[in-house]
Amino acid sequence: MSTITLELPEESEETLNGKSICFLIGSGFSVPYGFVKVGDINQMFVDLGIDDFIIMPDRNVIFSNGQEDPNGWMNINQRHFFVEFIEHYCANLPDGENFHYEDFYDYYYSRYRGEDNAVIDNFCDSYRQKYKIDNNGLNDTVNLLLSFNNIFTQLLASKLTKRKLYENGVHYGNYHPYDNFISYLNYLVEEGYVIHLFTLNHDILLDHICSHTGLWEYYSDGYDDLGSPFYGDLINKEKADGRPDIEEITTAYKVRLKTFTNKFENQIRLYKLHGSIDTHIMGIKGFDRPRIKNLFGVHDYFVEKKNEDDVLIYERSMGNTFPDFLSGTTEKLRSYGDPYYSQLFEHLERELPNCEKLAVIGYGFWDSGINKFLQEGIIDKGIDVSVIDPYEPRGPLYIAHKKAIRHYEKDLKDVTVGEFKTIVIQ
Repeated sequence: MSTITLELPEESEETLNGKSICFLIGSGFSVPYGFVKVGDINQMFVDLGIDDFIIMPDRNVIFSNGQEDPNGWMNINQRHFFVEFIEHYCANLPDGENFHYEDFYDYYYSRYRGEDNAVIDNFCDSYRQKYKIDNNGLNDTVNLLLSFNNIFTQLLASKLTKRKLYENGVHYGNYHPYDNFISYLNYLVEEGYVIHLFTLNHDILLDHICSHTGLWEYYSDGYDDLGSPFYGDLINKEKADGRPDIEEITTAYKVRLKTFTNKFENQIRLYKLHGSIDTHIMGIKGFDRPRIKNLFGVHDYFVEKKNEDDVLIYERSMGNTFPDFLSGTTEKLRSYGDPYYSQLFEHLERELPNCEKLAVIGYGFWDSGINKFLQEGIIDKGIDVSVIDPYEPRGPLYIAHKKAIRHYEKDLKDVTVGEFKTIVIQ
């Protein structure tokens, strides 16, 4: 049985038994909560029309949901390009092949990154000719694809969240349908285990579960606001109490934003291996693309720093309007070496071979990059693997090692605490 040396506060060392459990969590984990499936996301992009989304003046993108865009004339070319580019891609798919957003991301992003693609170049040329647009500045091919990526990423992110997940002033005694899963994590904590939650999901469901239930005091995600120099303007709209003549007051406050510190010091440790819809990259002179956790209602970003006269000031910073998460079946692999993502994957590489067992929830064993880590860190080491999924995985790694992997044909929400104990720790 493998052990792991833990770097934990002194007061916690006596409560830990030196063991760790790893979880690998994929999109199937979020399905019981009602998130859209991949097929629904694919169809959404195929069916999207130029009046179905709005590009705000600050470059934020939202679904129109039937409302008219008062500034639509300002970005009509961007919306036309977005819709017609997807239509062109779909029209040229081989017979029998359907649109898949991750394959499509590989297709357009590789050209944006600088690879040759005559088909995309020809489409952009014909698009500019059709709308009588000059091939310069914001309308050259790279900038057209940059604008496209901004819209694409934000629309995708909007399908991966729900209003409840932005609430942070509440505490839930139960969290249906994840009550048994939460109770089981509490059991592992009481038994002294360190729990490594490696997730491929971009949504913030698991983050919210860990931070808004009784798990919160044992939870860390590598981000912290203590000492962070990054701030944002939080726009707040409230009704004025006792003033019926004033329906609403809008105010703006600066709030400190969490930034990535790579410190995972509590018993429950969450690693977002493929990024998150609430994480943004900051473009700040003197910093190497730091990541911050955005808050609901925050728009402008600032860094607190000293000027040439050694006086503290707020310097406005450029932050991407679209969140930082990985997509594409092959493009995401190129980002594994990014300094931010490489730190997360160092944890995966280190913790897998040291864990007592790996529990897989909602992952189909299709990702070649993740499979490599599983092969070398788990399969080759002979560590037990349990899969909780109502359907049997069909990915190549699972097929190759099917006899050595225990598959429990059950939906996560239907697994009791007692069954969790049987499945994960035997």
